[in-house]
Amino acid sequence: MLLGPVEDDDLFHWQATIMGPADSPFEGGVFFLSVHFPPNYPSRPPEVSLLTKVYHPNINSDDGSIWIDILRQNWSPALTLSKVIINPNPDEALVPEIAHIYKTDRAKYETTARFWTQIEAQEGTEDLVVQRYCLLEGWEVDCSTSVEGEACPGPQGPDEGWRRT
Repeated sequence: MLLGPVEDDDLFHWQATIMGPADSPFEGGVFFLSVHFPPNYPSRPPEVSLLTKVYHPNINSDDGSIWIDILRQNWSPALTLSKVIINPNPDEALVPEIAHIYKTDRAKYETTARFWTQIEAQEGTEDLVVQRYCLLEGWEVDCSTSVEGEACPGPQGPDEGWRRT
């Protein structure tokens, strides 16, 4: 997971990038989240909303709102944000129709979630992930000189089109 502040002067508003876990309907997906930390974090949970549409009983795909007990009454500072996606709780669903399918026809739920992942969280996201990673690592991207498919320079240093900020 990548996590970093949206702006340098606001340490309470962050953006996260979560890769869909292997062997799940979300495998291969890249999911972007908005995270607002309260001043008394980690005693209180962050407010998290999903920026990527996802087929999930606890997430409203229209506005990204999330209803999951680990972000409410069962919050613990030891929990991670990736648990939001990989642990559906159909008994406390925000979207009852999806929860019903999850409970009664798991194969249909997984097929539909996999389809949504392919449409909403895979196509065209590679460049966004590379760009976010580079920005979080302090690299500035000059897209005018980048080559399609070029990987982020990471720790080995900049190539043409990349420079340290």
